[in-house]
Amino acid sequence: AVLHAQIYYTQDILGRNGVLADPLKFHEAVFVEFHQRGNRLVSMSAIQKLFARFGVSEDDFNKTWNSFEVNTRLRLGGDLVRRYGISSVPTIVVNGKYRTSAADAGGYDELIELIDELTVREGLR
Repeated sequence: AVLHAQIYYTQDILGRNGVLADPLKFHEAVFVEFHQRGNRLVSMSAIQKLFARFGVSEDDFNKTWNSFEVNTRLRLGGDLVRRYGISSVPTIVVNGKYRTSAADAGGYDELIELIDELTVREGLR
């Protein structure tokens, strides 16, 4: 899971910097690789090859993958997972008070309704 978060943060930074021309298509490609092709993207080689398919040089990939910003975001993400006791995805935390998931809410439609209700309750909407 940490490795996959690192893919996401690397993709986000490269997209913001214009190095990754189409972050949305890249995100879709990660989904296809993982869920449809069975490529679990667990090796640096497999991950780097996927970025290369989208025009990211090995040097740009390595610099970003190992960057201070990616490592900081990984640490912060890990802290949030521990603080909120997240054990599955997707898990939603509203205003630091309410933690829920599709399983807790009874389904995805119910989850969206619950999120709407909680954001109104908290004055976030």
